[in-house]
Amino acid sequence: MYPNKLEGKMMENNLQALEEEQEVLFIPKPFNIFIAGEVANRDEITDALRKYFKQKGLTDREWSVTFFSNTKLHNPSVWKILRKERSRYNIILTGQITQHNKDVRIVDILSELRTDKYVLYFGGSDPKKRLDADRTVELINTYLLNC
Repeated sequence: MYPNKLEGKMMENNLQALEEEQEVLFIPKPFNIFIAGEVANRDEITDALRKYFKQKGLTDREWSVTFFSNTKLHNPSVWKILRKERSRYNIILTGQITQHNKDVRIVDILSELRTDKYVLYFGGSDPKKRLDADRTVELINTYLLNC
């Protein structure tokens, strides 16, 4: 009889935690993610995000992810689309961004992203590692729980 009471209490606690999470979580629609830099595997990140958003009740048309590699980051027009008043993106994540000594602009731009002029910026991965699917979902979840 004791295990049944314990199981019932555990199920009740899990259900209560799930209800609280659903109440707190607000996901703007469409929810657009911008990932700058190199990532471990684009397909794995997209699949993990698809599963995450499906679990939260969003369809594939209600969210998107855009990847920009290191070579695309050198184009100044990319950074214009990330300004708050012009951007369609909700969050910026960074993957591994190579910083060459010749190109100080990338370092300056990453510092600039931390200012209020741009969409909310979350650093994604250690500069020596590529952003992976688990870390991406973790960052998105943290963002959504805190907004």
